[in-house]
Amino acid sequence: MEMAKKIRGHGEGSIFQRSNGTWRTQLTVNGERISFGAKTKSECLEWLTTMQFHLTRSFDFRAGKTSLKTYLGQWLENHKVSIRSKTYHRYKGLAEKYIIPRLGDTDLNDLHP
Repeated sequence: MEMAKKIRGHGEGSIFQRSNGTWRTQLTVNGERISFGAKTKSECLEWLTTMQFHLTRSFDFRAGKTSLKTYLGQWLENHKVSIRSKTYHRYKGLAEKYIIPRLGDTDLNDLHP
């Protein structure tokens, strides 16, 4: 019995084997496709995972005083690559309407549950 092909979600990138036996992975960042080639699928998967990690976690609020407004802006830009355009605009609208007016100037280190 043939195994089902795994389908990756929107914004997760793609991994495929080329006709010459090498592997290629692609990821779209800000509308630009980035490709990486390797001899093995695991190398491509490692590169893709590393890239996604850096894209989503490239902002460190502990490095200094950062307002919630600044963090939300950076968070939205980092996640823009992995969510649909409609979702991005919805999140941005909700942040601008409800969160930023009340808590936007608050330092992240001062926020507690």
